[in-house]
Amino acid sequence: MLKILIVEDQPERQEILKQLCRHHAWVLAHTAARACRLIEAYEFDLIFLDYDLAGPGKGDDVARRLKETGKNAAVIVHSQSAPGAGKIHCILPQAVWMPISKMAKTNADFKKLQKILDREKSVAPTNNLITKSKTGRSEP
Repeated sequence: MLKILIVEDQPERQEILKQLCRHHAWVLAHTAARACRLIEAYEFDLIFLDYDLAGPGKGDDVARRLKETGKNAAVIVHSQSAPGAGKIHCILPQAVWMPISKMAKTNADFKKLQKILDREKSVAPTNNLITKSKTGRSEP
């Protein structure tokens, strides 16, 4: 079972990610401040990270905190914002970008990612779950 941090403030997107993570232990943070506190306090195998969040902080603040702690969680940036995803990627080059619209666009994409998560008991820090395509986006 994976330990997953979902960092998302939009209820509709939260539901998509909670459904994706339903067979794992997950916790939800809707602000950068809460996500940073959780990262400091717990070890996560995987973090779904949005850029635009409720409150004053952004996803790049969370990425910076994760880097400062030296923890090795795999990170999937699910932000719709390409500039925001780029800021996170500058801080965490190992993070992969898979916009939530790609996860939810077709049932096939959702099922493919779900199948990968369901078969994993843990995620290696090198993030073999997702590979980057030539476009810089990630593919399950």
